[in-house]
Amino acid sequence: KILRNVWPTACIWASVVATLCAGAMIDGTASSVDPCALQHVLVLALIGTFAAGWACCMLFVCAALTVMLDSFCCELAIHVDSSQAMQDWNILQAVFIKSSSSVERGFMCMLVAISFAVPLSLADAMSMGAGWFAVNSLLPVALIVLLFARVFVAAASISDKCAHVPSLVNSLNFGPESEQRRQVLVESIQHSQLGIYVCRM
Repeated sequence: KILRNVWPTACIWASVVATLCAGAMIDGTASSVDPCALQHVLVLALIGTFAAGWACCMLFVCAALTVMLDSFCCELAIHVDSSQAMQDWNILQAVFIKSSSSVERGFMCMLVAISFAVPLSLADAMSMGAGWFAVNSLLPVALIVLLFARVFVAAASISDKCAHVPSLVNSLNFGPESEQRRQVLVESIQHSQLGIYVCRM
């Protein structure tokens, strides 16, 4: 699951670099490439590389948390032990809280980067007018925004999975006279409101 995140990220990064290189070849003359255009490509390629690596790290964190949550649900369904499940859930909650506090600055920086990059790229494209040059200005930014959006979708899917854990616990049979223990476990999971939060939101 973790390695599955590498290939789409690599493809988007390669598309960004290919678009920039195509723009540099068009900006250049028939015999040579404009040095300013080449410098522009190198700078934007470095930015694209940094953005792809940044998004890949965030996707790794999301994938690891997803694996931990899936493992908890599988262990609970196999062993059906309420006391062990409560202990494991507390550990999982601590890991989620620590992970959220570690990556929330990354999510905030992504939001800031998107909020600045999109208007600036639109203004740049409008100044160039219609044609390939405007597309070449917008496409790399659009691909990076798409990559960042994939990170937000991955984080939101984890919070959505956490919201369905109480339903799973409610469907399990913990043995005779276990209704109270199951209810305590369900309420504990619901009150914890596990998920990935940015600035506690």
